[in-house]
Amino acid sequence: MPPASIWIVTPPGYAHSGAFEEFALALSEGLRELGVAAPIVHRRPEGETIVLGANLLPAIADRPPRRAILFNLEQLSPGSPWWSERYLDLLRRRPVWDYSARNVALLRSMGIAATLCEVGHADALRRIVPRETPDIDVLFYGSVNDRRRDALRALEDAGLRVVALFGVYGAARDDYIARSRIVLNLHHYEGRLFEVVRVSYLLANGCCVVSETGDDREAERAYAGAVAFTSYDGIVPTCLELLRDDARRRALGANGLALMQSRRQADALRAAIGQMPGGFAGLGTG
Repeated sequence: MPPASIWIVTPPGYAHSGAFEEFALALSEGLRELGVAAPIVHRRPEGETIVLGANLLPAIADRPPRRAILFNLEQLSPGSPWWSERYLDLLRRRPVWDYSARNVALLRSMGIAATLCEVGHADALRRIVPRETPDIDVLFYGSVNDRRRDALRALEDAGLRVVALFGVYGAARDDYIARSRIVLNLHHYEGRLFEVVRVSYLLANGCCVVSETGDDREAERAYAGAVAFTSYDGIVPTCLELLRDDARRRALGANGLALMQSRRQADALRAAIGQMPGGFAGLGTG
C-alpha cells in the first residue's frame, strides 16, 4: 500500500498555503504517535491522504486521491468566499473532517457526512522562544478588512506599538510572535467562528492571546482561562490592561500551554478515525 500523507494543496505562486503548515505538522506528528508515518507533501500524492486546502483544488486542476479525507479548515457561512456550490459539491464526493462542531452540524444538515476532528497538540509545535525584551505590544496577522483595520488603528491611537502582518508565514512570522507581548485574534467573516486553528498554535507556544468574542460560545468556553476574550469594543481596554499586568499575561500563556498539552492531536485523530468505516492507514478498523 502507498504510504499515508498530509497534502497541503499549494497552487503555483500562492503563498497563503503556508497557513496550513502548523496544523499539518500537528496531524503528521499525531499520526506518528499512532504508529503511522504520514509526511507533509505539497504535490498530489497517491494512497491514503488527508487534504488541507481542498478549497484550492480548482486552482490546480488536480483531483484528490481516491482514498482521501478532505479536512475543511474554512468557516462555512454566507459571506465566506468558500461558501459555494462548487466547494460543497467537492465535499460531497469524499469523506470530510472538520475542526468545528458548528461546521460539522451545518455540513450534515446539507447531506455531507462530516466528522469532527478537533484541533490538538503535538510537541513539535513548540518552537517559538519569546524575546526577553519584546518590542511589539500587539501583533495581528491575517488579511485586513475594514473592521480589522479600525481595531488596529484604535490600538495605535491608544499609543501602542502595533504590527499587522499579511502573507508572512513560518519562521519569519514566528520571529514577530516572539517579539510580541500580545497576539490579537479578530474575526473576519460574519459567521464569527472562533479561529481555533490559528490560536491553538499560539497557545502551544505559551503566547498571551486576546481574542474577539463571536457566535461560537461553546468553543470559547473550552478556552476560558487560556485566552483573554473580549467584545470588539473591549479590545483596546483589554490590551491596555494586560500590558500593565505582566503576571496575568504570563498566567494566560501558561494556562494556554497547559490546556493544549492536555489535548493531544493523536487522541483527536484516533476518535475521528474510529468513526470511519474503513479506518485510515490500517487504524480504526476494529
